[in-house]
Amino acid sequence: MKKTIIVLLIALTVLGTFSIYSREVRATDKYGEEQKEKDLEKEIRKAIEEFLTIKGVNTTNDLTAKDQKELARKINEIKEKYDNSEANGVSTKAIVIPEGGGSWDYKGYVFVTGSAHSSIVVYHGHAGIGGEKANTVIEANPGDGVKVYADRISKYWARNNSSIMKVKNATAAQYTKAFKYANSKVGKKFGWNPLDSNDFYCSELVWLSWKDAGITLIINLGTVVTPFDLYSSTKTSVVKKYNNGY
Repeated sequence: MKKTIIVLLIALTVLGTFSIYSREVRATDKYGEEQKEKDLEKEIRKAIEEFLTIKGVNTTNDLTAKDQKELARKINEIKEKYDNSEANGVSTKAIVIPEGGGSWDYKGYVFVTGSAHSSIVVYHGHAGIGGEKANTVIEANPGDGVKVYADRISKYWARNNSSIMKVKNATAAQYTKAFKYANSKVGKKFGWNPLDSNDFYCSELVWLSWKDAGITLIINLGTVVTPFDLYSSTKTSVVKKYNNGY
């Protein structure tokens, strides 16, 4: 009996020590991730500020499409430095897909390209959010308004320099919620008025969808939310890119 009690006490002590260690490891990991994100944001902000100073403009909205692409490459290099640490020998580096590549299910994922721009010179690129069915994307476009586009990845995104981005540390429930918000706006008109809840432009729709899911994606918010803002966010990470990416 005495021996049994001693064994139980030793077991409880070991379990208690392991529990404390596990909590300490989780706390350390959480702190490490938070610090990593702060460092990433600081480095991206610095890169953006230095680039804007060189170009003599105030915000990324004022950059030309060519300059945005150049800055996007710089930001992607910074992101890859933080995101591409190898886990279990497997690199997290984005997969490059050639033009016309296959299609996947990306419900709630963020789609961005710098290859398209509207007739209003200061607005460059395009954005969308993955639909419920494979190869579908929800987008806001002039003429169509908010619409679910079938075969969209293969017929549009794969034919441009574009990137598919995950939202880091987002749960499956948050991806679903972001998708549901965007899907609930299908049929709404296209428009640039941020005060009008009945019209949306492309990157605004993506931003609001993820905001509704509890995650704010923007790092460098100017007068409008641009596809470049979504691309440069510390919350987004490229998982697949077509051709040269953004």
